[in-house]
Amino acid sequence: MNKKLSLMMAALIAAGYSVTAEAGIYKVTAAGEVVSGQKYVVAVDKDNALSAEGAALSTKAFDPASNDFLWIVDGSTDFKLKSVSNDGKFVTQNTITAALGEDGTPAAALFTNATRASELKTATSGATDFVITGTPAFADGSGADAFLHIATTPLHAKTADGSFVYVTIDGKYAVCTGTTNVIYLDGTTIAMLGLQDKAKFTVSADGEILSVSESGYGISQINTSAITLTNTNPPAIEKDANNAANDQVYTTVISSGVSSKVTDASTFALTSTAPSEAPQVPAGALAWTNGTTGVLYVNPAGDATTEKAVKNDGTLENSGVGNAALTIKLNADGSYSLFDGNAQVKLASEVSFNIVKEGNGFIAKKASGEFLTIKGTTLAWKNASTISDESVAVFSFSKGTLQAISAADLAKIENGGITLTASYDNGKTDIKGNPFTGFLTVVDLGGNNFNLKSGKKFIIGRKDMIEGAGTVAWGFTTVDKLSDMKDGDLAVFTAQTYAGEVNPSEVVLTLTGTGTAGTVGYYKVPDAVYMGAGASPKTVTFSLGTGTLAKWQDVLQKGKFFTVEKISNYSADNAKAEGYLVATGKTNTAYGYNKTVRNVLEGEWALTLNDAKDKYVLTNRETPEVTFEFVGVNSLYTTTSEYTYVSGADKYIITPVANHAATDGYKTLDQLEMQRFNIGSYAGVYDNTAWFTENHGEDKDAEYHVIGLNIDQEEGLIYEAIAHDQKRDKDHAVTDSIYVVSTIGYYNAAINNYDEVLDTLKVVSYTFKNQYNEPLYVKAADADFSKITYVSSAKDVTKATKFTLRLDTDNTLNLRPVDLDETTGYNTFDTSKDFNKAYAGSSLNKGLVSSTDLYEREENDRFVVAPLAYEMYRRLENAVQGTSLDTISIFREGNNKEVLFENGQFLGMNNQVQFPAIAPAMVVDSAYAPADTYRPQYMLMVEPNYVPAGKWCPEHGFNPGCSHEQDIEGYTEGRYLVNLKDTAIAWEDANKHGGINPYTNTEGYVKLAFVPAKHIKDTLIINSDNNKLTVNTAAFNEAKFAFRYVDATAKSFVIETADFNLTGKDAGKIKTTPGYLKWMNGVIVVVDNIKNADVYNMTEDYEGNPTANEGINASSVSVIAGNGVVTINGAQGKKVTISNVLGQTIANAVLSSDNATISAPAGVVVVAVEGEAAVKAIVK
Repeated sequence: MNKKLSLMMAALIAAGYSVTAEAGIYKVTAAGEVVSGQKYVVAVDKDNALSAEGAALSTKAFDPASNDFLWIVDGSTDFKLKSVSNDGKFVTQNTITAALGEDGTPAAALFTNATRASELKTATSGATDFVITGTPAFADGSGADAFLHIATTPLHAKTADGSFVYVTIDGKYAVCTGTTNVIYLDGTTIAMLGLQDKAKFTVSADGEILSVSESGYGISQINTSAITLTNTNPPAIEKDANNAANDQVYTTVISSGVSSKVTDASTFALTSTAPSEAPQVPAGALAWTNGTTGVLYVNPAGDATTEKAVKNDGTLENSGVGNAALTIKLNADGSYSLFDGNAQVKLASEVSFNIVKEGNGFIAKKASGEFLTIKGTTLAWKNASTISDESVAVFSFSKGTLQAISAADLAKIENGGITLTASYDNGKTDIKGNPFTGFLTVVDLGGNNFNLKSGKKFIIGRKDMIEGAGTVAWGFTTVDKLSDMKDGDLAVFTAQTYAGEVNPSEVVLTLTGTGTAGTVGYYKVPDAVYMGAGASPKTVTFSLGTGTLAKWQDVLQKGKFFTVEKISNYSADNAKAEGYLVATGKTNTAYGYNKTVRNVLEGEWALTLNDAKDKYVLTNRETPEVTFEFVGVNSLYTTTSEYTYVSGADKYIITPVANHAATDGYKTLDQLEMQRFNIGSYAGVYDNTAWFTENHGEDKDAEYHVIGLNIDQEEGLIYEAIAHDQKRDKDHAVTDSIYVVSTIGYYNAAINNYDEVLDTLKVVSYTFKNQYNEPLYVKAADADFSKITYVSSAKDVTKATKFTLRLDTDNTLNLRPVDLDETTGYNTFDTSKDFNKAYAGSSLNKGLVSSTDLYEREENDRFVVAPLAYEMYRRLENAVQGTSLDTISIFREGNNKEVLFENGQFLGMNNQVQFPAIAPAMVVDSAYAPADTYRPQYMLMVEPNYVPAGKWCPEHGFNPGCSHEQDIEGYTEGRYLVNLKDTAIAWEDANKHGGINPYTNTEGYVKLAFVPAKHIKDTLIINSDNNKLTVNTAAFNEAKFAFRYVDATAKSFVIETADFNLTGKDAGKIKTTPGYLKWMNGVIVVVDNIKNADVYNMTEDYEGNPTANEGINASSVSVIAGNGVVTINGAQGKKVTISNVLGQTIANAVLSSDNATISAPAGVVVVAVEGEAAVKAIVK
């Protein structure tokens, strides 16, 4: 009988599903279908049925809603018919008369047993045949016409919209893959292949069971192995409407109501449970893990009992003792392969496949989407269109059989020993006398024999320690040394692990020796459970490892570096905090533990897995040459503390670095144009710094000045730092920065596998140039900088060693010289030559000698690169750009009467006592003087005028109110002091055949003059040629000046400005080094060496009037510019030449008067009087 259907029918009836108008009747014609006590219909056909309506017999059309048509069969052989609607009334017989009455006089008709499956008859002589056509009666020879019928009703009520039922045959779902094609699959296979919709059915109001995917097709036939579909009047699928014990299924022709019994529907069932992924594997199966070795079992999805094993040729066999052990290997693309030793095993011709975890099973899937299926002993790759009656194959691994493990291999599990957790009876741990806890050291005695030590004590077995064991048994205790053992004590163990596990998870211990004890287990005595060994102990499970194995998926973190701290022998009395893991060299063995980390990078590590995916690999972030296998993936266990793990006897704190940046570990200097630096050696013992200086007295080579040390910072060299951080220019130039690329492993959930990501450390190198334009240079005898002297290159300014500024403790630095390879795509640290750092000597005279590796922990390797701690240039507080100007007077230091002034055409200097008419006042206009620049720069002018913002028209002037007017910015105008390099070069170009350049002195140094210009916002515009000079940057130009201190206390200074090349291919280009003002032969010129500069001082907020010195000249000849004319006094009889700034002659005459006036165009002109220095005049 179909128990599932019977239960379902009972539930449906209990839920109120009863006979409906669409019900049919089934004529009973087979023996055994009539059961005493059940309800039937007595009828010829559906239109002629026996009724008890009105307490009288009649023949009417069958009404399934009325109990008048139901009759109970009363009797196990011959039987009576008892009315359902009239309690206690039967079909009675009085010869030929049939009536409804009590079983008395007349008596109830007794129908023969034989008529249960044929026309109803009695044994009454002369009236045997029960005839209901017409008036119900008994007759003899007329032919009985009434049969027993079963009233049927739909097996399932009409499904609501959006609801479905599912048909199963022998537990598998029916899946409609075509109009009449049906296959039978388990729920997991259907779900994984996406066939759920094809398994859906609905039930009509008439009871038809119709396919959802094959519209119009419904079930027409049912048997033990299949259903049949038709689109031609599918019948109603029905059940007995009145007898729950009858679990037969019927098909009813809807048009006639005639039902037929399904021959065998014992495997047929309806369910509302949709197919889903629920693979089943045998209990105790291992997870699918890279490196696992064991027996690979295959079960059809949803069937945990039908089990096959994969042979080493990839085919299947029955599971048993002799099954092959295969190994799982994770491939680089995330797929898996199987190996028998080194031989790859194919599964249905495939050597690699992906693994999908479903439930507690693992399923193989090809990249094309096909799943590995099983049917009997055949494996095949199938998809939704090719599947027939196969099931998705579900993998599981078994530990296999126990096998002996050598003492040496046992010790390797956890770095010299094993960590055991003992349990019994499904996880209970309350075992007394148990020394097998925590980390145990394995003492290898050779072969499979070993001692076990807990801390410093040996574990031994002692006989008869367990009272009440009921047998000879050894309990366990510990001794300090084996010589403390008593007679009969045993201390030698052997062990077994499961053959299928590469990384054992459990171990079975045996105590051996004279009077062999046997397997270690437990004995239950009246008051407790005790650990023991001997005859037939109960099983103890010794789990290997401390607590929960750390999942590599949790340990690794995407994009994170780690620090590693170690506590050795953490559970023992001699536990030791080793400190942080740091790189100590440049090879894969150069690492160790230190209490402190001087540079964060030496203690930061990238964490990955090795190729076999069974070991963690640590790689130093700064020096990736330091890389090594750390601990086994299967020997690192979690603890209750975050990021804290144990492996063997050691505890590790593996902490992700919370935040890291590409610039970690190395100092980056910024705003280099605005700063200058001192470099010094820091001595932590004295908390003092000795600053780089030059030992000229020790020079052995005129090309170099040896670097020494001086504790007075103001005596130190002043360095400009140049960053080498140029970005890559497509394929034309490599980047200047140094890159260290780290590979970081992590679990990629998108591919459900191990993956890696790159992280880049970027290090900028710097060169340093002192105030004498001498670069800091390593004069090295060895290519790896191991024996070097730090010098200033006095001759070759291109000899500059590049340094990286490696951070040390207390924000000090290691100076790490590097030699960049300009030919590669990007620079890296080359450990063959870039693995040293500067080492400071302690003597001013002996200089600095570097001979220490990068990770040597020296005290004299710490330096500082500090912005100047003192003012290097004089700042004029009253001159604020865009806000205020200041009037000053500049004089020679030591003689405030020797003043700078406009001496005719050029800037000159003379004695104000000798020439009291000199007007030394000049206006200071701020050019570039932000608060954070080391070198504020200013412009100097005379005859200042401020033009406020307003309107301007080229035709009508300022604020004309005309339609042409435009907004203009406010600006300052006057005659600004500029370097006349352009005029000097133009004169040379115009006078190729010789002559004396009036714009340079006899030594070739260029002169300076005041020229009309406008200072508008950030630009100085020269009126004569509309040349625009940007003034708000740190770079010098011909109109900007800075006052560099000589004595900050006295506020004396040299005047620093731009210096230019005057000849050659670079004529007109600014030099990399500044120039300085010097008085030479009556005029001020720009010289190229600070040592030759004049020292000045100034009076700020000077009360003089900054007007032109038009009538002042310190010589006997004077030149005065007027409106359209030049007046020359004191030059009677001398030749005078007047030319413009391009050298073109405007006038040329011999003067006949001491007061001669010569016409000249407006602008700058050059007046050369015979015997006098040429002067510049500005004609108005």
